Amino acid sequence: MADLFISYSHLDRPRCIQLRDALEALKLDVWSDAGIDAGDNFDRKIEQEIDAAKGVMVLWSANSVESNWVRNEARSGAEREQLVAVQLDECTLPLEFRSIHTESLREGAEKSGDAVWYRLLERIGKIVDRPGIASYARMHAEDADIASWRKWLAQYGSDPLAEDVLESVIGSANPEMRRQLAEEKAKRAALEAELDELRHSSKAHSGEIATSAREGARLKHDLEKAQNELSAAEVEIDRMRETAGLGHERGFWESDSSAVGLVLDERLGVYVGALLWVLSIWFLWEPVRLLMQDRAGLTTITLMILGIIFLLVPTIIVSIRIFLHRKAMQAAAMAQASFDAVDDMDAASQRSQSKQMIEQDEGSEPLGEAVSEIDPTKAE
Repeated sequence: MADLFISYSHLDRPRCIQLRDALEALKLDVWSDAGIDAGDNFDRKIEQEIDAAKGVMVLWSANSVESNWVRNEARSGAEREQLVAVQLDECTLPLEFRSIHTESLREGAEKSGDAVWYRLLERIGKIVDRPGIASYARMHAEDADIASWRKWLAQYGSDPLAEDVLESVIGSANPEMRRQLAEEKAKRAALEAELDELRHSSKAHSGEIATSAREGARLKHDLEKAQNELSAAEVEIDRMRETAGLGHERGFWESDSSAVGLVLDERLGVYVGALLWVLSIWFLWEPVRLLMQDRAGLTTITLMILGIIFLLVPTIIVSIRIFLHRKAMQAAAMAQASFDAVDDMDAASQRSQSKQMIEQDEGSEPLGEAVSEIDPTKAE
């Protein structure tokens, strides 16, 4: 909830900013439409802020008296008897506000110790329940002595400005203590910054671990998929073997990468497949040529049928099996290699996280001691 809502014309924005900065220097929470974020409902946001504010300051000028928005906002403050009226230049006030006391504030008055400025602060102090801000501004402009500040502290000790006044009094009475206070403040600020950095680093590290876990799960899924494809290829080969009438006999069609009774590696399997194709084509070429020329006899046709059954069909089966097996094994090898790489990355991340936790544990005790030294309650 803001202390003060400023109503003004956008043409008077520079003057509004000057007054806003001067009021915020007195630790007043000031709101204007400059605080509206993109996408907010303009009139609804203003309505919420003006209803929540303790007071409304209207800046009358030749520009703002023509604005219906400014009139409505000033009316809202007047109805609650929380209006602070300021006239920036010569203008004719709206009829309904002429009976309300309005201070004519020249430009720069808030910096020169003008009596009008102090009267405005007294009015604002009554509305926001901070009656000491006017006397504070006056004493600050006049560079009051320590005794005057002590009296102000005794009267307005609960004001948010009291902490600044107390530091000023202590610093004036004892420069060495003021230096120590400044050092302690700097230490506290550095410790708080370090804590924020550790929090951000921890969040970022947690995000990296989560990303690695997701990548590992994806690669594990790819590995399982490749293994399933390999199993499916084995099942398909068995089915084709049974279709060819070979059942599950071992020997000529040995499992895995074996063929023609030999256990083959990947390259040798390709060579054997190519050799079988050459033999099949060589054996069947002449019978097929004679058949195409209508010169084939019973012996030629018999040889062709035997060649198809015992040479061409096994050659096709072996070739398909070698191709599917090589494809599945390559996919499984690639997925396994990726999965191993992710395991290494996860292990490195865990080592890094453990190291960071150890460093935080080691740093926790000095941090607590530093905070206890800074805390004036513990000091007492």
